[in-house]
Parts: sequence; structure tokens; C-alpha cells
Amino acid sequence: MEIARKLAEDCCKYGVENQSDNSCVARAALQFGTSHDLMENERETLLGILRDQVSEPLRALINGAPLEDARHLTHRYDKLRHEVEAQAAEVFRHRSKIRESDISAESAVKLRNAEARLTELKSTIMALGREATAAMLSVESQQQQMTYQILFAMVDAEKT
Repeated sequence: MEIARKLAEDCCKYGVENQSDNSCVARAALQFGTSHDLMENERETLLGILRDQVSEPLRALINGAPLEDARHLTHRYDKLRHEVEAQAAEVFRHRSKIRESDISAESAVKLRNAEARLTELKSTIMALGREATAAMLSVESQQQQMTYQILFAMVDAEKT
């Protein structure tokens, strides 16, 4: 980019200095240099507009509260899933003890409690999973809509 910009500057300089010769090369060099400078300026303007009207609003959406809430729900879901796995292992351990030895009242109570806790965790994880999925889908839809509106406004502004 720097080399191309320097070439364009040198072409402009050469074209301006040699205008009096009525040289075709000088005119071509001047036109090339001028055209290149205009294209670079337009490119920089476009990149600035994209940054201001697309990138920054998208960054704000990414760091916004709805996405953070959805991430938090997803994190809670992962923690709860690990809890379910640990509780399932506990139920399995209690069942193994009951099979290996005589069924005592204490072992049966522990197994029922572990199974009840596992059932409770499973229902909680199902509800939290639905909630996290709905939150993520809502954020995705919101971000797509906002992106579409921003891009549409930018294209519409460019047309006028």
C-alpha cells in the first residue's frame, strides 16, 4: 500500500513537472497518480464509514447486556450439566452398594434421595437449557435484524 501510494505521488509529481513538454507519458502519469489518490481516499472513507456504522454498532451488540445474559445462562447450564453427571455417578455408586450387600434401610434412603436429587437436577437442566437456547436465539435474531438495518441504512444513504 505504501509503495503504491508513493508511486502515485511520484507519478503526480512527474506529470506536473513535465506538463509543459505536452508529453503523453506525463499526462498518463498524472492521471494515474490522481486516480490512485482518489481511489485511496474513497477506500479510506468507505472503511471509516464501515467502522463507524457497522463495526462499532456490532461491537456494541456483542458486548451488550442481552448477549451477556445469554452467555451467563449458557455458563449456568454447563455447570448444572456437570452437577447432573456427578449426581448420576452418585446414584450409580449407591445402586452398586445395594447390589453388593444386603439392602439396609439407610442405603435405600440414600439411594432414594440421590435419585430424587438426580430427577430434580434433570428437570432443572431441561428448563435452563430451554431458557438458554431461547435467549441465544433471541440475541441472534436481534443481532441479525440490527445488522440488516445498519447495512440497509448505509446502502440507502449511499444511494442518495
